[in-house]
Amino acid sequence: MRKPKISTSFLYKGQNINVLWYEVNDLSEIPNIPIQQVHGLIKIGQKFALVYDNEGKFSLPGGKTETGESIEQTLRREILEEMNCTITKWKPIGYQLLTTPDGKTDCQVRVVAEATKDNGPIKDPAMSFIGYKLMDLDSVEKHINHGVVGKRFIEIVRNLI
Repeated sequence: MRKPKISTSFLYKGQNINVLWYEVNDLSEIPNIPIQQVHGLIKIGQKFALVYDNEGKFSLPGGKTETGESIEQTLRREILEEMNCTITKWKPIGYQLLTTPDGKTDCQVRVVAEATKDNGPIKDPAMSFIGYKLMDLDSVEKHINHGVVGKRFIEIVRNLI
C-alpha cells in the first residue's frame, strides 16, 4: 500500500481513532477494500452544500455504503436521500482509513461533486438530516471540524475550482 499523505488521530466517544489519509486523482488509486462510507463536498451553482440535522449541526453529505454498492452508487443514493439532488459530475479526492483501539478499520472515501438544485422535499430514510445549506468554502470549513484531514480536503477542493 502507498504512503499516506497525513497520519493523525482524534478522540471519538472516549476512544482514540487513528487516521491515515490518502489522496487520489481517480478511482483506480483507491484500493480494492470494502468501503464503509462515501462523503463529499457537493457544489450547486457557485456554492457548496452541507446537510444539517434538527439541532442545526452541519455535516458533509453522504453516508454508509450498502451491500454491493459502488462508490458512485453510494454517492448518488445518499445525495438523493439527504438533499433530493442529482449528481451530474463527480471526482474522488481521497480516502481515509480509520482504526479503533480494538484494531477495526473502516475506509471512507471523500469526493467533490456537482449536482442539480433540489427537486422537492428531502427523503432521508434515516431521518438524520432535515435540510441543506449552500455556502462558500470558507463557511464550509468553519462548520465542519475534521481536523487536519478536513483542512486538507477543503484545500484540495479549493485548488480544483
